[in-house]
Amino acid sequence: MQLICAFKAKPVERYAQLFGGCVLIAFALAMSSLSDEIRFLFTVFGVAGIGFGLLSHFYHPFRVFDEHLESRKTPISPKKTIPYSSIQSVKKKGESKIVVHHDKEGTAKRTTLYTGLLAKDDRDALMEHIGTRANVVIQD
Repeated sequence: MQLICAFKAKPVERYAQLFGGCVLIAFALAMSSLSDEIRFLFTVFGVAGIGFGLLSHFYHPFRVFDEHLESRKTPISPKKTIPYSSIQSVKKKGESKIVVHHDKEGTAKRTTLYTGLLAKDDRDALMEHIGTRANVVIQD
């Protein structure tokens, strides 16, 4: 099980929470007319935003291995693992989603992968990896 490549989210997706957390903290510090409880609340939300922003900055929504594909919608969501040998078909649903039909322990499953987090070039590269490794034709 060797990692072939990993895809990071677009810079906008990676920096939005970090920036939002910093703005909340700056707002709490600048607004001296607010009560101390509200300023503390804004600071806590800002620190939480920075923490989740750091998590989302360093995670990879899609990781391509030699035997399977791993996907996570958010840094704290469960990991979806799809073996290439079980993939039956792949369909594009617009620009931001793909639907993968595959077998899981003898039952037919349908998994939606949200590729809207990736840049256009990364989306195309991911689709190419899936198509070549699973030996399927990607339908539009």
